[in-house]
Amino acid sequence: MEKKYPNDELLRFLVIGNSHTIDASHLLWEVFHKEMPEQKVCIGSMYHSGCSISQHLQYAAENAPEYWYCKNTDGNWNVQKVVPLTTPFEDEQWDVVMLHEMNGVAVIEDVYKKGNYIQGLMDYVNAKNGKEPTYFWNFSWANPTQPELFEPPYSTPHGWLIWYTLRSDFNYEVMANQLVDRTQKYVVGKYPFAGIAPTGTAFYYIRNILKQDEKLIYRDYTHATDFGRLVIAYIWYATLTGQTEIKQVKVDRIPAALRGKPANRDADLPVTEEMKNILLEAVNYALKNPMTIPDNK
Repeated sequence: MEKKYPNDELLRFLVIGNSHTIDASHLLWEVFHKEMPEQKVCIGSMYHSGCSISQHLQYAAENAPEYWYCKNTDGNWNVQKVVPLTTPFEDEQWDVVMLHEMNGVAVIEDVYKKGNYIQGLMDYVNAKNGKEPTYFWNFSWANPTQPELFEPPYSTPHGWLIWYTLRSDFNYEVMANQLVDRTQKYVVGKYPFAGIAPTGTAFYYIRNILKQDEKLIYRDYTHATDFGRLVIAYIWYATLTGQTEIKQVKVDRIPAALRGKPANRDADLPVTEEMKNILLEAVNYALKNPMTIPDNK
């Protein structure tokens, strides 16, 4: 994508997804504020836990009040609960929209063959938004394998442990390669995406090449830690602004109010030099080598 920002106009960015897109967008305003303070941004997120694209379309057809609408224009998240998918389009006309498939669904090849759900959701957005926005796709991450991340209650929610074993042999590389394969076969070049945010690649690099403990980036069986969220926010920031390299990390702390776990919200999380170096190396690798699985040997 040709670098479009910064400019004097407000950039209105909406993501439609699930808990992974909450992870991904949670610190995005903070990154824009520190890295590109001259660019005003409005970030919207339509959230339904575990929601696939086909489920979004069903909720849209029913105008079902199944979402949380989260919005950030000043560093604070305001939330409207139990609203339909029409809500953000009644509130703003969005410039950019990020779409995302639930990673547990994204590995299932038959899902892409059963229906053109991605185009269906784009058609819905175009009709409700009043203009066609610039679209991006989020390439998600594989689930970790450390047993303690799957301890109760995470050993059984939605059958995740069983699902991971059946679909991907409870193997990180297997799931990662499935996500790459499906994205390349059924997404890249098939839809008018201006770019793909290689979030999964950054996670793979941190785990496979930098040999970091999975708990640095995963807080449970699939979701990101505060630091993991910052890594993804930089991936999204670079993707949206057309940058191929981040030269330095200007976010020095994650504010307590923006931390993921309520138990951690009594203190900011300092972003150490070591954390910045890990983030820079992983993000810049991912931007240059999107949708690859770095060799862990």
